[in-house]
Amino acid sequence: MNVTGPKVVATRRCGYDFGMADSSGSLDFLLDLVFLLATGVVAWHGIRYRDAEGRPDLVRLLFASIAALFFVMVLFRDVLGLVRF
Repeated sequence: MNVTGPKVVATRRCGYDFGMADSSGSLDFLLDLVFLLATGVVAWHGIRYRDAEGRPDLVRLLFASIAALFFVMVLFRDVLGLVRF
């Protein structure tokens, strides 16, 4: 009697295997961290920036929201491996 159930595919929860031997994975991880740092700084500065009168600048808010979108996308997809596009 052959009983088949749902196929279970084992995947890593995290996007990176920290114990891997090749250097390309660690380089990707390092580049992702640098990218996260840069986009995080751009998003933080653009969202928190106010002029002398206390009003936000529309262009800085636009680019900050784009940087924040890329920050979240790279964090959840590449670093944490929680979503797939």
